[in-house]
Amino acid sequence: MKVLIATAGSHGDVLPYIDLGKEMLLRGHEVVFFTNPYFSHYLKDSGFRFVPIGTVEDHMAVWSDRNGKQPFKAFHHVSKYYFGLCDPYYDAMRRELIEGETISIGHPMMMATRFLQETHHVPTATVHLAPVPFRSLSFPSKLLPIWVTPKMPKLLKNMAWSAMDRFYFDPNVNKPFNEMRRKFGLEPLHKIFKKWICEADAVVALFPDWFAVEPSDWAVPVNFAGFPLPVNFADQQLSPEVEAFLQAGDPPVMFTAGTASAMAQDFFATSIKACVRGKIRGIMLTPYDDQMPENLPEGIVHFKFVPYHLLLPRLAAIVHHGGIGTTSLALQAGVPQLIRPVAYDQFDNANRIVNMLGVGKQLFTATYTSRTVAYALRKMIKDVKIRERCRSYAQNLKQDTRAIENACDAILKIGPTSTVVSVPPLKRVS
Repeated sequence: MKVLIATAGSHGDVLPYIDLGKEMLLRGHEVVFFTNPYFSHYLKDSGFRFVPIGTVEDHMAVWSDRNGKQPFKAFHHVSKYYFGLCDPYYDAMRRELIEGETISIGHPMMMATRFLQETHHVPTATVHLAPVPFRSLSFPSKLLPIWVTPKMPKLLKNMAWSAMDRFYFDPNVNKPFNEMRRKFGLEPLHKIFKKWICEADAVVALFPDWFAVEPSDWAVPVNFAGFPLPVNFADQQLSPEVEAFLQAGDPPVMFTAGTASAMAQDFFATSIKACVRGKIRGIMLTPYDDQMPENLPEGIVHFKFVPYHLLLPRLAAIVHHGGIGTTSLALQAGVPQLIRPVAYDQFDNANRIVNMLGVGKQLFTATYTSRTVAYALRKMIKDVKIRERCRSYAQNLKQDTRAIENACDAILKIGPTSTVVSVPPLKRVS
């Protein structure tokens, strides 16, 4: 069977799909992978065919935009980016179709896979990396710093979602979305983030059901696969430079703004001051040299890249943006998390870590100062209950090693041997 996999975005949006492709290849399927050439080096030895879409400059331009610091502007900016990718992804994937022998796998915001599902009745799976797209009244995903909570009246929660649809999603997303649907000969849709974004022949969650809390009122059935965490890395080692720093004193705190944030100078400047104020040894992790001052204080180092799964278990704590990849790796390592969410799924992931699991704390951008960071870290590191909960979840995740295999099991059920409801093929119109 031919498996088409399409994704775009940051490392956290792309690397799990590469793992899915490798597993599909191991199971004897032909895999074709579509993404930005920025990730070509991760696909070099994958064993499957890579079709680059766009340019490295396109990728860098999206993630270096300052709009990423404001939730509404960040979402509008990135959704516009995904809409712009629809045509080239759709055309490239359509050329690879073999009738009756092809399935597609896509990121929830990758509209091309869903349009192929509708226009060419290709069995399609969407793979969700975090719970935020699934609407719930029992445990609402947190979209903003101030948002509805589970204990609020149902009427108020419904009004909040309706307001978000009417005043933000519909005017900013529905128009370009339905313009694309018209080009593909499809009927317009409204409130696509209410349900459509989570509909497919198979809906897979690359996170465990306990991280989703109460999914009983989600609009679609979901296959919970678990976090796609690294396993069997006992023979891997940190670089001599990293190892030397770790052994030179107390366990440090690592600070990262995520691989997709090229505009984090303020974050690192404040973090460095917090380390000095709190007498904390710190590791600043960023691939961008211009985010670091020329000279770092004693006890603070900068590394462009360190394998998280090797470094995190050696830390006193981690400070990060709340991306789902970093969040899950910190849970696996059993390390307390101080999260400074900025946009996208980050507010929701932080809410689950702090208020649901109790394994960390959060500070919003406006309150992220050297004083508050130093105080929060000292308090969190000394908190015995947080440490105990961290160890408990880390122990649970030691048993959760089959996420990618579970996801592929669920996806392959929609293959040609399964009964798939087909729709008449629609011609693309200009």
